[in-house]
Amino acid sequence: MDFVERIDQLLKEKNLKRSALCEAVGIDSTSISVWKKRGTIPSGDVCLKIAEYLGADVEYLITGRQKKERENIRPGDGGFSFIQTLSALQSEIDRTFQAAIGALKK
Repeated sequence: MDFVERIDQLLKEKNLKRSALCEAVGIDSTSISVWKKRGTIPSGDVCLKIAEYLGADVEYLITGRQKKERENIRPGDGGFSFIQTLSALQSEIDRTFQAAIGALKK
């Protein structure tokens, strides 16, 4: 299952529409179809917004792995540094997002 398929699955589970997601996240209504066609994922900030809207973990959307699965990965398993990189990216996105929210409130 790829990024877009995971989004679609979560939308279906929550009885939500792609159009509502796009509006809430602030992306063009064709964006998700373009990601699927090209086999790409959006920027980190968009991934975070999508994850928050869907009540999902960014790592799950990108990799398909749940946090529980990540905890079982050890160095040398082939995915450890990738997971560490994603975690660091998510932390940086969180800090940047919170800073932006704080700036908007002022």
